[in-house]
This record gives sequence, structure tokens and C-alpha cells, in this order.
Amino acid sequence: MQKISADVAIIGGGIAGLSAALGLSQRKVVVVTKAEFGKGGSTPIAQGGIACAMGKDDSPDLHTADTLVAGDGLSVKDCVDILTAEGPEQIRKLIENGAQFDRTPDGELSFGREAAHCRRRILHANGDSTGAEVERALVAAVKKCPNIEIVENCYVADLIQDQNGAISGLYGRINGGGDTIVVEAQAVVLASINSRRTPPNRSAMAWPLPLASAPSSATSNSSNSIRLHSIRSSTPCHS
Repeated sequence: MQKISADVAIIGGGIAGLSAALGLSQRKVVVVTKAEFGKGGSTPIAQGGIACAMGKDDSPDLHTADTLVAGDGLSVKDCVDILTAEGPEQIRKLIENGAQFDRTPDGELSFGREAAHCRRRILHANGDSTGAEVERALVAAVKKCPNIEIVENCYVADLIQDQNGAISGLYGRINGGGDTIVVEAQAVVLASINSRRTPPNRSAMAWPLPLASAPSSATSNSSNSIRLHSIRSSTPCHS
């Protein structure tokens, strides 16, 4: 049995998990991914663009208004406000980390207009390969960080709880049933999609930015994440 100690353990190797790892890279971070690093999950096969109010005639307020109308009462305004307000900065971070979005002949970001958007605000990369390009850039950036350790091909079997019920790490199995690994951590971040059968209007919530269309689901995603989320919802991590 292998044992690893870290400040933070992150479950999920897609855009959410890798963005979290980079944001926490001043600490010791372990990223646990069910598939080969950079290959599995929904991010690499996501074809939809990323909606972000960065145009000269656009604003987060306009983006929020469009989102609330399209949501038809299902959207939580406070959450939408966060996504639309912080979206431009998150795009800039992706670019700083090497993501190459489609651009116009004069070198400006190329924004498309889709669905219920009143402005051109949809960014793509290599046409319909947006997710693959974002994953490529984040994987490359993570590999440059000495404080981030990757544990790939690891199925998270359970979360570790201490005697007070607080989350203190995770149990994993390499290749689904091989060697056992224990990651002890002060905090555990659940950054995996809920289920490969998540309804389209919910799956976009796995991304830190609002999408023009919901990402595709991968066969490596499983409903195990729902079980882990249910454990986490009732138990705190160590402060």
C-alpha cells in the first residue's frame, strides 16, 4: 500500500481539477485522476465553446441577463453573477497558461454568437476542439509545477474520515483494483463530473466558465462521484 501526504488532494483531472491545482500550486497538491493524465474525462472531448463577455460591446451584466432568460427560472442569479463577472479573468489565465483560442486575421480573439446570446461572446479553439486545447494547456502547465503530483489511473474508492467525521484524505485503487493508495490531506477537492448521464443543462456546472453548449460525457465518468459528493455534503474537512 502506497501512502502520500499532501496539503490538498484533488479528485479529477479535467479543467476544474487542473485549474484548482494551479491555483493552489504554492501548497503541496496531489491530483488523482481515474484515467491516464490528460486523456480521460469530459474536458478533452468537449466541443462547445466558452461563453465570456470580453467584447468591446459586451459586459458581464449583459451576459447575466442572457443567461437568466435562457435558464427560464432554473438559474441561480448569485451563481450566474460570479460566472459572468469572473469569466474574463479566467480566460486570461487560460491564455497565460498557453491555451490558444481561435483568433481573427488581425490577431484578436474571435468571438462567435450562438444560442440565446445577444452579443458575440463564444470562444472556440481549433473549431470544435475547445476542450482538447484547454486540457492540453493545463496539463502542460501542471507538469511544470514541482508542488503538484499526479496519481493517474486511480479509482477513488472512498474518502477518509477522522474520528470526528472530518474528511482527511482518500483511498484509491490503481487501475481499478490493483495496488491500494492512501492520500492524506488537510482538504479534498471534488472536481469530477457528477455522472456521465448528467442532464445537458446540468453538466456545464462541472466547468468553471459558462459554456455555449454542454460538454460531451466520457465513458470514464461514473456515478461514483455522486456518492463521494454525498459523503462530502455532510462532513467538513479539517480547517
